[in-house]
Amino acid sequence: MGAAKGAMRVQLTDLKSLQVFMAVAESGGLSAAQGKLHCSLSQISAILNGFEKRFGVKLCERGRSGFALTEDGKRVYESSASILEKFSSLESELSSMHGSLTGCLRIATIGDIMHREFVLPQAIDRFLSRRDNHAEISLENANHERILSEVAAGHVHVGFGHFPVKQQGLIFYDSHKETVSLYCSRGHPLFRAAGASLSVEQIVHFDFVFRTATPADYFPPQMRAIKPRAIASTQEARALLVLSGRFLGFLPDHFVAARVASGEMRRVCSESLTFEVNSEIVLRDIKAQPLLVRKFIEDYTMAALEAHVPVPRLKVGG
Repeated sequence: MGAAKGAMRVQLTDLKSLQVFMAVAESGGLSAAQGKLHCSLSQISAILNGFEKRFGVKLCERGRSGFALTEDGKRVYESSASILEKFSSLESELSSMHGSLTGCLRIATIGDIMHREFVLPQAIDRFLSRRDNHAEISLENANHERILSEVAAGHVHVGFGHFPVKQQGLIFYDSHKETVSLYCSRGHPLFRAAGASLSVEQIVHFDFVFRTATPADYFPPQMRAIKPRAIASTQEARALLVLSGRFLGFLPDHFVAARVASGEMRRVCSESLTFEVNSEIVLRDIKAQPLLVRKFIEDYTMAALEAHVPVPRLKVGG
């Protein structure tokens, strides 16, 4: 029996099962994956059960107690991602020989759409307007840490965000700059005084929300010892906590411009509490980027040129 199991080989028909399993894992459950797969719950369950029975593995726990990948499931997921990515790249390259684009271009961004110099919508339009382009787009909003890990793992082709901590195996392009300032909202003790110039010493004893538990390197030295009362990895989440009136938080000026104009938020005025940070594009550092990625980067560059904003520039030694 053990020899038979050891001789079991993955067949082309198993790729469909792997695609279904990956969709379930990424959606967090069978029910959540139905819309993505356009399959019924019973069909998804039958596919997973068949794969598990065929290979003698348990991919995930599913039932009333909730959904969770098993240790074997985690290993299969990582291997599946690599296998399916290679097939997708092969499909793309074969199609390119006939002058067409196919496959799925996977993009992740922190959601910086309000910035004038963020030309992702225009780049997508140019990309999809290409002749003989039959490719699909997958676009998700995520925090910086997840974007880095997803690009490194090959699950995402192109990531957009601010990445102060660089990671091996990735390459970065400078995209555009944004200004980040400290904000409070109506109801906060500093709201009325926010228009006046305040020192760091006057604000450090208030509750803060940060992106991570550790203050950013560009914060003033007096703020390096602050332990934030709240952690929120996305701009939207930090803005929500600031709007509660209980927290001070750093947010991009363009992102909260409408809230400031409506009188809901105010910038805490202090030269030492406003920073300029680089927004970046991140790709996996591989010998040859998939054709979809190469063409999309070309289109992003052209969209930036047409909008008269900075074009992506490769960071050397960053």
